[in-house]
Amino acid sequence: MNIAMDNSPLRDYAMPGVMTDPGGQAPLLDGLPRDVASLVQVIQGLAVHVFWAERYGLSLSDERKSEVNLRGVRDKLARLQELDERPLIQARPLERKLVCNCRDCCALRATFLMHLGVPDRAR
Repeated sequence: MNIAMDNSPLRDYAMPGVMTDPGGQAPLLDGLPRDVASLVQVIQGLAVHVFWAERYGLSLSDERKSEVNLRGVRDKLARLQELDERPLIQARPLERKLVCNCRDCCALRATFLMHLGVPDRAR
C-alpha cells in the first residue's frame, strides 16, 4: 500500500512541498533505484559540493558557483538537464555536475524518496 494514500500522519511527508516539488521535471525521476544507498549514489553522481569542488580539481566560475542559489528541486533538475541531458541515474563528469551544498543534496534525496512513495522531508 502506498503510504501517500493512507490516513497516517506520515501522509504529509509523502507529498512534496514547495522546495521539493519536481513540477514538470517529475518524468526525470522515473527509473530511479528504490533503495536509499543507490539513491545516494545517484545524488553523488549528479552533484558536487561548492566547498569541495576545488579539492576534486574543478575550478568554478562565478556563474557555476551561483548554482548553489537554486532553491527548488524543480530548478535544480532543470539545471542538471542543461548541463547533461542523460538520465539522472547516469553519473555526470565532474564539470557537468550541479554545484550545490548539503541542503541541496537533502532536498534531492527527499524528492527522490517521495517520488517513490516513501515519506521523507528535508531538514
